[in-house]
Order: sequence, then structure tokens, then C-alpha cells
Amino acid sequence: MECLFNGDMQLDGEALSAYIHCMRDEEHLLCREGGKVFLENTFISSLLKRDGDPDVVLNYKEDPIDKRVENYLQADMFHWYLAVVNAKKCEIHVLDSMGLQIQDRKDLKIILKGLERQIKYVEQHKQLNRDKWQHLDVASRPWPIIEKITKQMQTDGVSCGLWMITFMEYWTGSSLSDNVTQNDITNFRFKLPAILWDSRLNTKKGYQQPEQTSEVIDSPSDVEIIDAPDELSKPPNASQQLQSDASPNVLSNTVRSTNIQELLYVLSNYIMSMDSNAEYLQKEWIRSTKPYPISLSLKKLKDILDVNKPMDPDCFNMAVRMLACNEAFLWCEDKYHYMDLQFCSISDFARDPRRRAKLDINQLAKLFECWPNMEYNISHCSNILLPYNILGHFTLFILNMGARSVCIMDPMPLPAWLKGHHPSIQYVHKLHNIANNMKLAME
Repeated sequence: MECLFNGDMQLDGEALSAYIHCMRDEEHLLCREGGKVFLENTFISSLLKRDGDPDVVLNYKEDPIDKRVENYLQADMFHWYLAVVNAKKCEIHVLDSMGLQIQDRKDLKIILKGLERQIKYVEQHKQLNRDKWQHLDVASRPWPIIEKITKQMQTDGVSCGLWMITFMEYWTGSSLSDNVTQNDITNFRFKLPAILWDSRLNTKKGYQQPEQTSEVIDSPSDVEIIDAPDELSKPPNASQQLQSDASPNVLSNTVRSTNIQELLYVLSNYIMSMDSNAEYLQKEWIRSTKPYPISLSLKKLKDILDVNKPMDPDCFNMAVRMLACNEAFLWCEDKYHYMDLQFCSISDFARDPRRRAKLDINQLAKLFECWPNMEYNISHCSNILLPYNILGHFTLFILNMGARSVCIMDPMPLPAWLKGHHPSIQYVHKLHNIANNMKLAME
């Protein structure tokens, strides 16, 4: 793993294959816009290049290539180094971080010959499912090689491997799902060891515990402050025990688990143990700026952990933001557009219509744009999830765009006065408000 800690070293093929192995374990990365995907590791490409030599004899009994070929033919496209074999289009898509600097893909053509030889060799020995492949002549009746990256993206001489696995992760079949810069790739190099270590596929993780030490570290070097709030100082009336419990050093030294549920449990107890000093509780602990600023104080976090306190709108909006910005949902066949309480707030539904401020339609319209760093159009979404909060009562309206219907999810029981009437009667004014304001925004 030394290459991951040294910014001047080329990445080792095994380190790249380890991350590819982790990507294979993520279901959402195996189904994309272009169809089902098979992610190949770097070792196999060397075997394919070897088999591209017609003098090399393929041995079906000694080299279990039949399993690899079956994997290929079950996929519409698969990533191989920086080449995507797109079976639907019968094309080879090349994603090269150096752009068009390499004019002739001689190595790739040899590898494609090896791939074709392996596929046809296996076809002679067993029946293959070819439903997703029009023909298997990827080299002899050559599929066109198309360069998808026309401008140089890489600005150093050592990060091409990182670019390659980033392309594998972000390629949808027609484009990259996110904008990536050299700075992103440089930072990714130093995140990669932590990702590999923390992966559930890492069987060594449970056996290599760091040596115990009693030394207190004044400023941990593995912490980067992105948005620095005011320095958190202990309130003067905190007890000695609380000072010990609330100390970041004590907290970091006592938490050894990497299990997310255990860490959340420890963090929740840590927050709840904080002193009730009013000034201290107003300290900002969480900040998010896009698409609009949200700030969560320590008090709001304590309240959200208290089952007897109502849901705070800012906490709710932050939770929706985290859900809406989860890139995994981009790969779902049915795309949802998640909305927070901004629509309800801007509409000002709870206020007497005569006292409402003039509706800001432009601000309302922005709520129907895609979330930051998420590339989609609301016209492609099958459902819009729209929450309403009136006096602490939350209701979810699900607008099914295809069926032109509205589903209502309300955690409260139906009131007695509704007996004998259709349950939707109690929502008729909200539905009119949603319909009128949504029409204005979409126009």
C-alpha cells in the first residue's frame, strides 16, 4: 500500500484491483444507464494481452477462462482498464485521462484479440447465452474504438490509475456522472487506504488493532477541519466528570470500533452528556451551504435525540438533503425527486391567506431543480416526494407523475369526524395549495 501514501508513485495494480473488488460488491454500481456492468480487474487485462498473441495456445482445462467469458456475456458492457466494451452498441469506448495524446491503441487492439480468442474458444466447448451480444467479433470484425475523453484531464504523471478507477465508478454508459478534477484525484489517493481498510471485504480488519498507548495527542494529525466553527470551550459550570467525558481526546481514545452503529451510539451518548449551559448549546456543530445554508446547533442535535421533543425543521431538511444527494439513487430505474420543507415554508400554507407574503415563484421553481452534484432532470423522475409540516404535524405527499396520482402518508390516525367520508377530504386544501403553486413553479 506504499504507493497510496506517496503522491509521486504510480499506483500498484493490486491496489487498483482491490478497489475494483470493492466496487463489485456495490449493487448500484453494477446496473447503470447502459445496462448491466461487469467490472474487470487489472490482472485479467495482462492475460488477455498474452492471449492476443496467436502463437499462445489456449488450454481449456488448465486456464478456467470459461467463467470469465460467461461473466462478460451476462453484461451489456464491462470496464477494462480504461476501455469499455459496450455490447449493446458494439463499440469500444476509451476513457483516457490524458485525452487524445495516444493516437493508436495498439495495446488495446491486442487485448481485444485476446478477448475474442477466449470467447470463441469457450464457445467451442459449451453453449453460451448471447442474448445481449449481437456478435462476438470484437477484433476480427472490429468494433469501432471511440475516444470519450477528448481533453487532457490529468496534470501529473502518476495518477492515471486513480483516474481509471474513478472512470469505472462514474461512467454511466454515455457520460460521467460527476465532474472530476486533478485536485479531486489527488485527494482520492490519500482517502483510498481508509476506504480499503474499512471495507467489509477486508478480512484482516478485525485482527490488526493499533498498539495501546497512554500518550495523549494534543492535535490529531488525521483530522482536517473543513469549516472551522468557533473553538468549542468548556462552559465554566461543567463538572469535572463532564469535562473528562466531553474531552475529544478521551472520546477518541475510548472508541475502538469501526462499526457504524456502535460509533453512532457512542456519539449520541456524547452529545446527550453535554452541559446544559445555554451559550454552549448554541454552538454550531453542523453546517451545510448548498443549495441553501443550514446550521445545526448542539441544542438541536440534543433535541433530535430526545424522543419527547418534536422534529426540528432544520434537522428534517438536513436529513432530506443527505438522502437526496446520495449518488446511489442515480442508478435506480425509478428516479425520485426529494423535496424538503422549503416548498411548505415558501407557500406559507399555515398562515391566513390575507396575511401571506407575496409568493416568490422563482425561489419556488428552484426547488424543482436537481440537487447539488446530482445530474438529472425532474421530467425523468417517476415520483416527487413532497413533505408538509403544519404545527409540528408532518405529512408526505407522493406525486406519481406517470400515473397522475397522489399518495398520502400520514402517521396520525384518521379523525373521528371522517367516518363515512373519503380520507382524502381532510387534505383537500393542502392539495389545492400544492397543485396551484407547483403549476406556477413548473411554468
